[in-house]
Amino acid sequence: MLYSWDSWVHSVTEAALPILGGMIIVLSLEFFIQGKDNSWNVLKKSAGKSVDIFSILMFILRLHPILIDLLLVGTLVKLKAWAHINSLSMYMDDSFIASFFTIALSFIIYDFLLYWSHRLKHNIDGLWFVHRFHHSSSDLNAFSFIRVHTLDYPFRAISVAIPMLFIAGPSFGNLIWLWFAETIIDILSHSRLNTGYKFLGKIFVSPRFHRRHHDIDDHYCNYGLIFSFWDRIFGTYKDESDAFARQTGSHELSDSGNVAKIYFNEYVHLGKWCLSKVVRK
Repeated sequence: MLYSWDSWVHSVTEAALPILGGMIIVLSLEFFIQGKDNSWNVLKKSAGKSVDIFSILMFILRLHPILIDLLLVGTLVKLKAWAHINSLSMYMDDSFIASFFTIALSFIIYDFLLYWSHRLKHNIDGLWFVHRFHHSSSDLNAFSFIRVHTLDYPFRAISVAIPMLFIAGPSFGNLIWLWFAETIIDILSHSRLNTGYKFLGKIFVSPRFHRRHHDIDDHYCNYGLIFSFWDRIFGTYKDESDAFARQTGSHELSDSGNVAKIYFNEYVHLGKWCLSKVVRK
């Protein structure tokens, strides 16, 4: 059995608290800054609200990790055990400065891997077939941050989580405050807050920066998820000043209609793409 009842309840609590805390913070900011143009009001009127609600439940109920374990045949469990004694973090001393440096460096490397993983998802057809589920929101709002297809996670595990196990060790995944910080940034970047963070926008991903990435006609830019400077370094940054005047969504995948059909059709599309690569026409 993959999970006992107690471990499942613990993992649900661990997942729900950062999301709930992050949503309260961001929705409060939107209420006082954006007024009626906030994510809650947008969600209520959105044609794709069932997709966002479905995605949040999938994540909080920990169905994604269970499916990932099945798809990767327990590989992550074995690698975590290996990383306990072999990761680079094991060779650092335990002083506060060394620990702070290790965590800061790990966070930067983590986002560097996220940048390239994200960029590949937009430039390789097979990966885009599942990542476009996240881009399907025609009414982008704070709740859309967790609209991620299950098939999106195995690639993230392979391209980000596994390298991080080798670098930072399994303890990196247990730093709940670090995940909380990432969750806040992620919710903020999808929110209705029309801001570019001024000078801080040169460092961190802002709502304008990320909304430009969700443009229905041009999503090949602004791939950064935590730090915005990767796009400036690698030449993928595009001006975000008019981001909130642009339409979000995907021409290939509508977010209105039956949520089960929208979600499970992505398995079919990916399967057909894989077959097209192994079967000669």
